[in-house]
Amino acid sequence: MTRTASFSLGLAELHFACNSHSFIELLTCTEQSTEPPCVDQLSGPQTSEPQEILLWGNVSTLCDTTTDGGGWVTIQRRSNGDISFFRNWTEYKNGFGDLYTGFWIGNDNIHKLTTQEASGFNELRIDMIFKEKPYFAHYSNFSLANEDEKYKLSVSGYSGTAGDSLTSHSDMFFSTLDTDNDKDDKISCAQKYLGAWWYRNCHLSNLNGLWRGPGWATDTVWVNLTTWEDGVRFSEMKLRRV
Repeated sequence: MTRTASFSLGLAELHFACNSHSFIELLTCTEQSTEPPCVDQLSGPQTSEPQEILLWGNVSTLCDTTTDGGGWVTIQRRSNGDISFFRNWTEYKNGFGDLYTGFWIGNDNIHKLTTQEASGFNELRIDMIFKEKPYFAHYSNFSLANEDEKYKLSVSGYSGTAGDSLTSHSDMFFSTLDTDNDKDDKISCAQKYLGAWWYRNCHLSNLNGLWRGPGWATDTVWVNLTTWEDGVRFSEMKLRRV
């Protein structure tokens, strides 16, 4: 694989060129590199602000080069309620939003990142702010199945300060307002709790829930932090190559 990288005022834009067997589509071509996204930016200018990168095609995201050694590719970010996350299956499949205020990179892209084809981005970190204090949840093993398998979640190996509100969702399928894949036969968890997630019966976390949701457990819940009555006021989910 070949790549060029240009840096300007702390904003990094990576252009990747690969052969047809690569996990990144053909874009540009100059010097040799075998490093996946965000990894080689550790040798570039470091900044506390996230750096924007181009993954493949027209898919952009943010790279965190500083937290816990850096190398993180952001797959979800919410810093305010400007972007609605109460969306349908297709929108979650392809991705939506604004990189800085609120976005979901897309389930197809998350699956692609966590496959060996993309060098195995199977380490998950979730940074959250609750009552103006920072917390994090780290998972040493994370992967997402493809659409045929309903984006089934596999996650384990928790450590951190936020408490573990995600492992209970492992082995569950993704659900959205128009696609009910949860275990509850009586309700749609996504519709009841105004979000999209790997619901079981129904959730201990709901980071794609309604910002300042009006009802019980409808907010951006991480129950070990927020209980069912409140929500985090910042979340960022990101992956790193193991």
